[in-house]
Amino acid sequence: MKKISLLISAAVATVMTSCSSCSSEPSHNIVVTDCISVNKVLANAPELVDSIIEINGQCAHICDYTSYTAYIMGADSALIRCVATPGIGGFFPDSLEKKEVIFTGMFRDQHLNIEGILNLDEQYKMHVQILRDYNMDDETQMLDSHRRCEYERKYRGQEGVVFFDESTQNYRERIEKRIAEEGKDYLTFYYLEVNSYQIVE
Repeated sequence: MKKISLLISAAVATVMTSCSSCSSEPSHNIVVTDCISVNKVLANAPELVDSIIEINGQCAHICDYTSYTAYIMGADSALIRCVATPGIGGFFPDSLEKKEVIFTGMFRDQHLNIEGILNLDEQYKMHVQILRDYNMDDETQMLDSHRRCEYERKYRGQEGVVFFDESTQNYRERIEKRIAEEGKDYLTFYYLEVNSYQIVE
């Protein structure tokens, strides 16, 4: 049962972190050779999308469930989500955590719109049903299963948000605000597809 619980919790975590109706532009394969800090990348993110870049910072956290996702941190706790590619074996080794690193890879963006939020709702309901099928319908246990780590929440701009319903409502409110201020009906999240790394000694 413990193994089942862990697998289901990991699946639910995937719902919380994915953007099913996200879009990214085709790669232009622009190569940026200079190593860039996390903060500089975020300050110039739109211009760097679909470029191969090197990012220098601290590997603040590696996902406990799959080791597929890591977060590189800069000054003022600024974060960029990093995704392991087959080029590095599809996962980040634990030895990188809390170390200063240089991650190299393709810088991407994702767009989350209302349709994407509706898809997240459907995925969430599916995983809740899985929990119920395994008789894991204790309210506290289910709510705990839907929590995300502090790094994922900060990356998503949801530091004060814990549960799923709060998360989707937060997304909706931010999309409405962006429509009013910028005329854009989506949120943008940036991430790095890591194909090589090194520890800075």
